[in-house]
Amino acid sequence: MLEKSWSASHSSSSFRETRAFARVEHQTCTNSLDRNTPRQKEYGMSDFTRTRETKDLRGGGKGKGKGKGASGGGGGGRGGRGSAAELGGGEKFTYESGSRTKKSDGADDSLMVAMKDGFAAGAAEDTVSTMPKKKETGLRYSALAAIAEDPGLASEYASEGKLTSTMVSSVARKSAKNLRSAVKAMVQAQEVSLAFLLDTTGSMSGHMAAVKDQIGSIVKQIQASSCTIKGVAFVGYKDWCDGIDHFETLDFSTDIRKFSSFVGRIRADGGGDYPEDVLGGLNRAVSTLSWPRDGGTKIVFHIGDAPPHGNPKYHNSGSDDYPRGHPSDPDLQSIFTRMKSLQIMYYFGRVNDSCDKMLKVFEPYYGSSIEAFDTSNTGDITASVTAAVSTSVAVTSALVGSSSSAPERKYVMNKVVPIWSRISEESGTQCSFGLPESIKEIQDFSKLETTTKSMKCKIAPNPFDKGANRLAYYGQLLRPNDKVEDVVLKEFITLVPDASLDRMRYMVDMEVQTVASKLAFEFSARLSRTTKAPNIRIKFLMAKIVRIASATDDSVRFMMMEQKYRTEGPMVKYTNNWNFVLADPHKQDQIDLATAFSHFTFQHTEEYCMVCDIQGIDAVNSQGKPMVLLTDPAIHCPSVTRFGKTNLQEKGIEAFFGTHVCNKYCRALGLKAP
Repeated sequence: MLEKSWSASHSSSSFRETRAFARVEHQTCTNSLDRNTPRQKEYGMSDFTRTRETKDLRGGGKGKGKGKGASGGGGGGRGGRGSAAELGGGEKFTYESGSRTKKSDGADDSLMVAMKDGFAAGAAEDTVSTMPKKKETGLRYSALAAIAEDPGLASEYASEGKLTSTMVSSVARKSAKNLRSAVKAMVQAQEVSLAFLLDTTGSMSGHMAAVKDQIGSIVKQIQASSCTIKGVAFVGYKDWCDGIDHFETLDFSTDIRKFSSFVGRIRADGGGDYPEDVLGGLNRAVSTLSWPRDGGTKIVFHIGDAPPHGNPKYHNSGSDDYPRGHPSDPDLQSIFTRMKSLQIMYYFGRVNDSCDKMLKVFEPYYGSSIEAFDTSNTGDITASVTAAVSTSVAVTSALVGSSSSAPERKYVMNKVVPIWSRISEESGTQCSFGLPESIKEIQDFSKLETTTKSMKCKIAPNPFDKGANRLAYYGQLLRPNDKVEDVVLKEFITLVPDASLDRMRYMVDMEVQTVASKLAFEFSARLSRTTKAPNIRIKFLMAKIVRIASATDDSVRFMMMEQKYRTEGPMVKYTNNWNFVLADPHKQDQIDLATAFSHFTFQHTEEYCMVCDIQGIDAVNSQGKPMVLLTDPAIHCPSVTRFGKTNLQEKGIEAFFGTHVCNKYCRALGLKAP
């Protein structure tokens, strides 16, 4: 399916042709929202008037490139003409696009062209403050955030103490190289190898039958999400009382009938005492199956209703023939070390609470939280497995596509909410962006208004969860009058010794979430006035940056802070930043909203950018209306370093439209395929 989508994308030249040349239309348009309507007030929107500029986002325009030094020959890539003086103080920079000429004494304008047009321009040599300012150019923190992810450039920046044209040139070159690696990683990550690990004793007969019967629908849903199944495998285990060889193993195969037939022949019997040989089954799954060596997403989905031998390590039952563990039990550290080396993702299908203690023992060896899906109802197995696949594809693509060689912070996972009375208060500042007032502000790297104020908070000592790039911590925001707000704080896993560079990474992430929030308001408001107004609304959580100064030394800690979800529920990944779209008939309305929103952002920003990687949880607002609370989006934009390393630029936009089929919400908004 992936090959078909690329073929379809490249067979149509209209996508590129419609954006081939720069044009500037000096006309003012007001969007269709009525002034000061109740809907505007509901979404916190101001009147939205903008100057419409449709810029070439592809390159290959008709302009001529002039220039010398670091910026030579930039114009031909965007149908404009660029010239920049050699690095040095007060010389003018001129950039022409269509009929418009922009001149400035400032370094930011030359950097602007470098970032927007994908070539290196000169930059003035001034330093960057480590403290938040009222206004700060998004251009600078985009460049510096990219430098933060590269230890070599970060070291050069620390030595120079300033941002130079050489650094900007390196950022542009490395961003292009990283894009190629990221695209390759996305394609590779959507090649899925899925192994089922099941307890096959008598009490599990219903789940065995469900896996046999549902494997076809599981594979179809995975393929419908633009993933490719490289193979499905099965490992069944019983207990030592059932003989030394109490395993049933089917290696990876693309023959679904063969898989179903194999599982159907296994008898659900055996097992004597309370535990089963879980460790032996897990070891078989990671050691004897032919896991691909050429990458891809690899998953073990384990379903069981009994823990391993070992009391009280894994359980507290008195019915255990081997309370100290069986003498032939494989070493737990060895199992998970091999799992990590093969980059296998491990998920658990929870039938009852018998294995909860086991999962807590496993987690330190696994290195992060183990997601447990409720499969007590066998009808939920398909949805659970496809959700595990969507999460794994996202994590695998981020791990494989990561170009950072920076060291990582050490951590120990703990999913338990701390006793807050035992956690000390910390003082610092919180910084937030105001929503952009126009599309032009987004397009032109304009400075978003920044609000900074003092704050006090409490932060859990250990993270409760781990994503591909960040750790998540429980926290409390301490407000005046003894009011407390539960929050989640996120911290990058990679370490950056320079506090000013570290801060820039969070500034870029906050910009992404702020721009996505604005566009989500626009989308919901416009859609609410159509005949297809949905019952469900989408909304992004507003993010803030927290700066905590150490009480014992000069170090500074930055974190991203969001309001904690008021409702408990699973995080659902509807799309990624390639062409993955969740295939789940039970969530079709949310899926349609997610894909229509991405399409809307591309058209609404005049083909400048697209919000994607849509993920969140189901919730209700203060009026009791259903909504999807979203977080951690990605934004594709042709600018080389804009919106961070999840920006796959035009490749990502093409991948989305290569498989996107317009739905009722797209049609209601009058969205057109590019």
